[in-house]
Amino acid sequence: MFRSQQLAPLIFVLVLLLGPLITSAGGAAPAVAAAGSAVPVVSTPVQVAGPSPFRDGCEGAPLRSRVYRNSVVEPMLAVDPGDCRRLVAIWQQDRIATSSSSGVLTAVSDDGGQIWTSSMPAFTRCTGGTASNGGNYPRATDPWLAIAPNGDVYALALAVNAFAGPETTSAMLVSKSLDGGLTWGDPVPLTRDPISAGFNDKGTITADPFAAQFVYAVWDRDLLAEQTTSGLVEPR
Repeated sequence: MFRSQQLAPLIFVLVLLLGPLITSAGGAAPAVAAAGSAVPVVSTPVQVAGPSPFRDGCEGAPLRSRVYRNSVVEPMLAVDPGDCRRLVAIWQQDRIATSSSSGVLTAVSDDGGQIWTSSMPAFTRCTGGTASNGGNYPRATDPWLAIAPNGDVYALALAVNAFAGPETTSAMLVSKSLDGGLTWGDPVPLTRDPISAGFNDKGTITADPFAAQFVYAVWDRDLLAEQTTSGLVEPR
């Protein structure tokens, strides 16, 4: 088993280029082909995520759990419907052993995935979240992306203030980028609920492909359960 501290964190993106599958005299396909055909050619993998930008303790709350610094999980990639060269990636940065991560990072490429510029929505304290901008949370998870027809980018994440206990609050936060993912606006809470009202989880967001002003988000809400005399678990 590999230990996370011993390995450099990598997220690789396989850039899909549409072009004719041209082979050389030796039978090998080139890394990049000219545009004009529906045959995909996969280029050389490109590293997107590097070492963690977070300092120890940036979560601002006792986690009572191990933080795997420099780890990355749950990557997602979105392609701009108006410009296939623009790619936006999102992932969890620095996974916490019990649940979620210290923050969510993003990166954008305008050349089909060769060069990437990183950024960070303020979903947690580690990425600049505060009580005033709506990102005052120690943990975030379940990142998701959507790109509208006009190029606006939407990032969604589940933010929580604790792993467990009656004080737990879960919120679905959305941040919008007007410059293709280079910078992000303050997070907007779609819902924010105490654990007594249920736990919000597994959100996704989708931009309307025909009307840029409409964006849709869905998530599930897990209700608390209790053990009954029959041994069954039933919602309260």
